[in-house]
Amino acid sequence: MSRFTRTQKILMCLIGFFLALGLLFQGMRQASIGDIGYSVLSYLKYGLIDYPLTSIKNFASDFSNLWKVQEENDYLKEQLSMTENYQALYENAQREKRELQELLNMNESLSDFNIISATVIGRDVSYWNDQITLNVGSNDGIQEDMIVVNSQGVVGKVHKVQDSTCIVKLLTCEDKSNKVAVRINFQNEDTGNEDTGEDAQSEETDSASRAESVEGILESYDADEGAYVVSLLDEQEVKEGMRVVTSGKGGVYPSGLFVGTVKKVESLENQLGQVIYVEPLSNFQYFDYVSVIEVN
Repeated sequence: MSRFTRTQKILMCLIGFFLALGLLFQGMRQASIGDIGYSVLSYLKYGLIDYPLTSIKNFASDFSNLWKVQEENDYLKEQLSMTENYQALYENAQREKRELQELLNMNESLSDFNIISATVIGRDVSYWNDQITLNVGSNDGIQEDMIVVNSQGVVGKVHKVQDSTCIVKLLTCEDKSNKVAVRINFQNEDTGNEDTGEDAQSEETDSASRAESVEGILESYDADEGAYVVSLLDEQEVKEGMRVVTSGKGGVYPSGLFVGTVKKVESLENQLGQVIYVEPLSNFQYFDYVSVIEVN
């Protein structure tokens, strides 16, 4: 059962209404009409002009910042995707630096010869092991049959010459007419034994009579073996790992240019002799800089 009757509730509502109305008139009595009009205009200006303009300005600023963040994000993604490319470029630059330094060191050891530096500008995939094209020609003093070396040793000789370029026939070309006189240097083995008397004298005599190298001819290149085929002019015991250099015989290649190392030795069936397989330079497949040597 309600604590107030219907009549009491109506009276309380009327009392509250008149109380609020009195407070309103009291406030209006204290404030001037000009103040009221200014407040109304201020609210209208804020609601119809300032607030919408501020909202649009904030929205444009937020959108601009969001666009910049998106652009920065795209740029960072692109840079991240290019990291591997940058690494590859750096490694390639380091490889070229090492190759040039090694070639410079070799050129210093060939001070007795006229040397022309060159860059490989062409190497057809179809003839990868046959020939390369250099960026020097007759205008630079290049002539046919000049020797070409890279940072580790001899790679071939000039085959054709044009005004500003030349074609080099590589030693790995399977042309059997591209022969080179070579020398296989034996490695002296130290037994570690101390000899005295007649034994020491006998050992000294044997060492003096023992050949230090054997002459041979680089006949061709065996693509299946990935090695040169060398035939010996003298019967000597050749072992794997021996160094092979140009002998200078024949007047084409100067003496002492590194060719490769003995990879394998095979005896010929049904006849005397050996087949010597010589592994080419370690970087024979990939080089960018060479020197052309003029043999005086």
